[in-house]
Amino acid sequence: MPNAETSVFIELLKFIYKPNKDKEENSSMYRNMYRTLLLFIVSFPITLILTIIITYITNKPSKAHESIDDYNFTLFLLACLFIPLIEEIAFRLPLRYSKINLSLSISVLSFYTINYFFTLKDHFDIENFFFLRIAASILVGITCYLLCVKYSNSLVKLYRNNFNVIFYFFSVLFALMHISNYEFTLDTLLLAPIITLPKLISSFVGGFVRVKYGFLYCLLLHSFHNMIPFLIISTKILQ
Repeated sequence: MPNAETSVFIELLKFIYKPNKDKEENSSMYRNMYRTLLLFIVSFPITLILTIIITYITNKPSKAHESIDDYNFTLFLLACLFIPLIEEIAFRLPLRYSKINLSLSISVLSFYTINYFFTLKDHFDIENFFFLRIAASILVGITCYLLCVKYSNSLVKLYRNNFNVIFYFFSVLFALMHISNYEFTLDTLLLAPIITLPKLISSFVGGFVRVKYGFLYCLLLHSFHNMIPFLIISTKILQ
């Protein structure tokens, strides 16, 4: 009989193999937080070790740390709270269907897409028609919401019958989005499935936490994943 610590990992593996959208567990906040921390304690070292190995083998270091030129509290909030929040809205929020969940997700995803048509330092560069890009993504989100209202029954049925496809789609999309952290070359594109493997694992774990425990817990998990590397890099800068 597996104990509570072991059972959460068994549930995770079963979920990744066959995702299902059962109702969120009706558990205490303490239990959900405890299980989320357990998953973080195991998943973070795995993804970190994989990242180091893959970087060594492919000689493709991430450019994400280059944005941390100088430690400050604003940058900490951006890397460890704001970016995780935006990415969780885009990729994990819609794993529980509602009109507003899907519309917010599509709005953020459209913002990422629109940004590729501009020369930007990153997705949150406030130059180059920033407010126009924001307005366009909001318009896409509103349009999506109106379509959700019109086709609500069809979308509910789609989620019910194809949740595993939806889960895998958002998980893979999350991983592939992070290919932008690397120098854009042909071999980077060819190696994308390998380079983004750690992000895919993180996405599977985050998706499981979101579906089983709720959005707040997957947001915390994501924040933890960003916080440790940020603090390590910042500590080196401050030395």
